[in-house]
Amino acid sequence: MEKKHIKRNYTLGIFNGVLMNLVDALTGSSTMLPLYLSTLTKSSVLIGLGTSFHDALWPLPQIFMAHFHEGKPFKKYVYDRTALVRVLMMFVLAFVILLNPPSVLWIFLSALFIYHVFGGIAGLSFMDVVAKTISPEKLTSFWGLRIALGGVLSIGGGFLVKFILNRYSSPFDFYLVFISAAIIVTVGLFSFCLAEEPADSTQKKTKSFIVFFKDGAKILSKDRNFKYLFFVRVLLGITAALEPFYMIYAVRELGMRPSSAGFMIAARMTGLVSSNFLWNYIARRKSVRHVLVAAGAVGIILPALAYFSFFNKATLYALFFFAGVFYSGIQVGSPSLLLIIAPHEKRPTYIGFFNTMIAPVYFVSIVHGALIDMFSFTVPFIIASLSSAAGLAAALRLRKMK
Repeated sequence: MEKKHIKRNYTLGIFNGVLMNLVDALTGSSTMLPLYLSTLTKSSVLIGLGTSFHDALWPLPQIFMAHFHEGKPFKKYVYDRTALVRVLMMFVLAFVILLNPPSVLWIFLSALFIYHVFGGIAGLSFMDVVAKTISPEKLTSFWGLRIALGGVLSIGGGFLVKFILNRYSSPFDFYLVFISAAIIVTVGLFSFCLAEEPADSTQKKTKSFIVFFKDGAKILSKDRNFKYLFFVRVLLGITAALEPFYMIYAVRELGMRPSSAGFMIAARMTGLVSSNFLWNYIARRKSVRHVLVAAGAVGIILPALAYFSFFNKATLYALFFFAGVFYSGIQVGSPSLLLIIAPHEKRPTYIGFFNTMIAPVYFVSIVHGALIDMFSFTVPFIIASLSSAAGLAAALRLRKMK
């Protein structure tokens, strides 16, 4: 592949990531989405269900897409075709909020489900193009710039959200946020449709799905680094699944005004942006696995910060700041390490199997919600902290690699 095309893909991928991370900040599962759902239902389980879609439905279809793509020289056409559906669903979300029909909760959740499922269908083709055109040495900077530059914009987006929530009443305020996100999604998704994809040099004969699945299971059992990366991602994912409830906790337990969500978004994005300099430094001086070790350490303190914010509300800003640091560490470390671990000829299998197998952990948000309804916020806080401690221990078991 020509160098100009490689540079083009690198730039388009970062531009795509900047805009999609801005969308996640405006409408994401840790801030505006649980806040909006809390206006429709008091059930923490339903709020947990809706917020789990963002992370759970992206990896869930990928093992099936890995089997579908196996043996095909080109894969990006799937990304291109699903972009239209995803754009349409984001506009549907905005207009459902505006129209506010009697069944708004279930229509909204259905459109959100479709949006994220099609994101998962497109995910493997996106990852494969990235792996084919971006060198391992540039992967941490690629993921880091997507998050960092998107985070810079998202800090401004946080103040925009505060302005909208203060100026307009519900549901028009939420409509303005989601219609803005729909426009940004349109530009972000179609920008990566312009990326160039080289053909795969190694072709494999497509097998039955059962045989394909057995091969994936063998990878999990025999590849030590793959196995421990899987454990790390699941354990840290249990902690990450609690994040949507920090906003609910702040509103219900601490009496925070919903309009203050903009400040929380800005605090989270500041942590997300600033930490990328740390992750790149750690990856260069140590290794990518040390990024996950550090992320695990941050994950341990998040529930403690949430608990102590009950006594000092200013701690909320630290909570959302370090939540951004934690999320950034996972998003930089996990995909970078996965693409380094995966052999070229088995890359789609590694990506698809790994992402689908970790998908169920994202539904832990529903469990967290049920525990909150049955007991209190303290129970999932303790579980999340212990899970990150176990994730840190598993990250230390990863063998040294670049």
